[in-house]
Amino acid sequence: MSKLVSPFKPGTAIGQEAHNTIGRLANNMIKRGLPQSVDVRDLRQAGWVGLLEAYSRSKVPVETNQFWGFASLRINGAMYDLLRKGDFLNRSQRTRRKLVRSAEAKF
Repeated sequence: MSKLVSPFKPGTAIGQEAHNTIGRLANNMIKRGLPQSVDVRDLRQAGWVGLLEAYSRSKVPVETNQFWGFASLRINGAMYDLLRKGDFLNRSQRTRRKLVRSAEAKF
């Protein structure tokens, strides 16, 4: 089994691009109104996992926009997976809860 070598080293242009992309996506999630219990550092850590998964599955060079588009989807997905793992309600229960709250707000 070959060892995967990450090109996302600190101090390199690609490493800085990775850091900026993960930080931007994590901060955007926080701005959307996540609970106080969600730590941005946890989101960033999940983002790095998503980035490395994207790197291991991608067939295009890391320097291309095509890679970063694909990686952004994987990073966001990894962050959402982290949030879903920590949620005590499943997705359908969460949707029902939102519907009930919006109906209550109308009265």
